[in-house]
Order: sequence, then structure tokens, then C-alpha cells
Amino acid sequence: MSDTIPYATTNLPGHFAYLLGVFGLARGETPEYRVVLRRAGMEVRSYAHLLLMETEVTGDYAAATREGHARLTRYFRGHNSINKTLPTTAPVLMEATAAGWKTSFFLPAHFSFSTTPRPEDPRLRLQLEPAHLKAVLRFQGPDTPEKLDTLGAKLIGILRETPDYVPIGKTMVARYDFAYTLHFLRRNEVQLRVTSGN
Repeated sequence: MSDTIPYATTNLPGHFAYLLGVFGLARGETPEYRVVLRRAGMEVRSYAHLLLMETEVTGDYAAATREGHARLTRYFRGHNSINKTLPTTAPVLMEATAAGWKTSFFLPAHFSFSTTPRPEDPRLRLQLEPAHLKAVLRFQGPDTPEKLDTLGAKLIGILRETPDYVPIGKTMVARYDFAYTLHFLRRNEVQLRVTSGN
């Protein structure tokens, strides 16, 4: 049996939203997905097509993802073709590249490819991700490179015992909370695209 997780939104007054964010209770709009399998702490999720704004930064994990996040935050705060602030979304995705790290923000659900505001920063790219499957492991606390390596290996190990789903691509990190959320309350995920082996 599968579960459908709807597109969730958060629209709260500034100070209240900040306080909720400290405790990991305000995460903004999140994409809809359907859980098609649960096993050993892993979920396999089915996502419809999604729009993402992404940027790539060279360097180590901490520095590259911090700069990527800053570029995308400026776009969401009005440095775009309509000069308007866009609703907050979650999670933020980070994926290793040959030279550094790619950081991506989801676009709010009411945008299409043609209606999405274009970025002022040429280092940002709008991407349409087709419908896809992802295997996911949740974790709390800081997302250090060492922890990500360990959890990525664990996720691949679970998938080896799940012949219906085959991993493709690289593992990525999904951060759901704000930078000021208490570390021990942060919701993070390691994600990996998969394809059905059936």
C-alpha cells in the first residue's frame, strides 16, 4: 500500500515563522510524492515532474553549498525578472559534481516552466526534472561529509537487497530546515534516484 504526501505550505507571520523554524516546525512548501515502498528505514518515493532552480559552485562541501544557498536565496528574495519575493520551499538539494557541489531549490507548485521568473544571476539555471523515483533515508543533526558517505553506503546496501529498484546517479542531500534550526531537530535526508527493476 502506498501513501501520498501532499504539497505542503507554510504561510506564517515573520516572527512566528522564525520561532517555529528554530524548532524545525516551519519548512515552507514541499513537493508532493507517493511512498511506494518502505524497508529497513528506507522509503522509495514516486515524484511527479518538478521545477528546480540550481547553481554549481566549486570547492568543498561546506563552502560550496553555503555559496550555492546564498545565490538561490537572493533569487527567491526578489533578484528575479518580476522583482518579487517567492514563497519559501523545501528541501534544498545538494549533489556532488566533478568540480564541487550543485545546490537546487524547488520552485513553488503554481509555477510552470514558462511562468517561472527568470534569475538575474547568470550562474543560476532553471531545470525541469521529469517524473522519477527516489530512495530516501532520513536523519537528524548536522550533514557532515563523513555522515553522508556512511548513510549513502547504507542506502545502497538496502537497495542491493531490494531487487525491484536499481540505483542510478549519485547520492544527494536534502535539507528541510533553516540554517538557524537547532542541529538536533533538523530533518535531513540522503536521496538516490532509482529505476524500477520490473
